Amino acid sequence: CFVHKWRNITDSLDEETTKKAAGLYWGIRDATKRDIAQTCSDALEALLKEHNQSSWRSYLEAKDDLLMIQNLNLTGRLKRFFSTTNAIESLNYLTDEDLRRVKHWHDSNHFQRWMAAACLASEKRMKRVMGYRNLPALQAALSRLCRHDLNDNLDNQQRTGT
Repeated sequence: CFVHKWRNITDSLDEETTKKAAGLYWGIRDATKRDIAQTCSDALEALLKEHNQSSWRSYLEAKDDLLMIQNLNLTGRLKRFFSTTNAIESLNYLTDEDLRRVKHWHDSNHFQRWMAAACLASEKRMKRVMGYRNLPALQAALSRLCRHDLNDNLDNQQRTGT
């Protein structure tokens, strides 16, 4: 989540450095091309390394994940939507609300059935994904990335003989 990571990074920064870092950080998400995002990332990394090691290490933990959004070629609305954990937090809240009175689960299958039913019931109460019309493009991008990763893993296995 871009928002939560931003909070972690800025917790130990002074106000002036936070202002400088903000444009670079949000530039990673809002960039229209991967190379622009990479430039923002490199500049942010250098800034944080110079000013605060804790913030720098926090950024390094998420750097690859923050840049991954660029590989998906998402539209602006989908980028913003998938930059937060709001959707999953909303689903967690709604399912918790539906399951709060169940005190005993017989086994994991029982829990999974109830969880699936709660998720389906929650779907009706959730808002539409911002930028939902571009979800087929996201699905295609994920398929390409998964195929690419699968091919890389197979190549590595063939080279190492495992």
